Amino acid sequence: MPPFASVIILSRNQFDSDTRPCLDSLLSDCENREAEIIVVDNGSDQTTQKGLDGYDDIPNVKVIRNSQDIGFSSANNRGIRASSGKVVVLLNNDTVVPKGAIRKMALLLADHPDWGGVGPVSNSVGNEQGIWTSGTCMEDILLEGEKWEGNAKGSFLETNQLSFFCVALPRETLDTVGLLDEDFSPIYYEDVDYCLRVSSSGKRLVIAEEVFVYHRGSATMSKQPKRTRRLMRVNKKKLLQKHGEVELIHKREVNLRALNAYLKMAEMEASAISCELKFRFENRLKIANSELPRGLFKRWLYKRRLKSTGELWKAKTLK
Repeated sequence: MPPFASVIILSRNQFDSDTRPCLDSLLSDCENREAEIIVVDNGSDQTTQKGLDGYDDIPNVKVIRNSQDIGFSSANNRGIRASSGKVVVLLNNDTVVPKGAIRKMALLLADHPDWGGVGPVSNSVGNEQGIWTSGTCMEDILLEGEKWEGNAKGSFLETNQLSFFCVALPRETLDTVGLLDEDFSPIYYEDVDYCLRVSSSGKRLVIAEEVFVYHRGSATMSKQPKRTRRLMRVNKKKLLQKHGEVELIHKREVNLRALNAYLKMAEMEASAISCELKFRFENRLKIANSELPRGLFKRWLYKRRLKSTGELWKAKTLK
């Protein structure tokens, strides 16, 4: 029997701070014994190579070693080709996965054959998958994520774009849509491209709000801001050449969409708005107020829209 999920982790140095905690969080989940974990190492240093040697004897862990950094898409594709699970989870190594998260996403995909991909919410992500957290350490943020999960049972948001820091793809999607486009090497916009291809295939992209995954955030690229800007500019051009006009929306805009989705949910609730929905609305409202545009006119316009959303919500809560 194939495993219910194959989790593919990209590794590139930073073993003790990133890869080890990520791997250990997966292995500490007894339910994940049925899952295979594939680590694709992109030419890491000796410290990381030695660290990965310690996982060679674990039956459900497979380590694929590249002699050099072959880029995000190429490395993930190597992992996908080596995988056998019914669901493939692409996972950054700077994540920590709470118990049951992988299984939840796999089961959701099994229950919803029209979903082409599903992603969790997180503390650090550039779209509406991001939730408000105030903790300054991983342990505190994980507790906040647990509290969020308790207020988001069965809640889903449809989206145009899933972030590939953690994304679960059913095997059917991979068979239909194909692998990641390696033309976007080494990184940036390969996830946007893939989501556009999934949507074009007629499948839905969904955020499972009941699943939280901790994400430290991309430290490697932030150390090279000039290179990052250049790569983003080059690959954005490739994306537009491939797909034509593409709607790329800022985090504050998609977060506002999520707030409006909550308003629709409130309209559907038969009696008073649930405490869980109130919790999620107030959480996202903090994000909205923390990410105001810099320009005076744009800021005024955004605050006006935000105020209107807040007034509509207040009117519903007073019913």
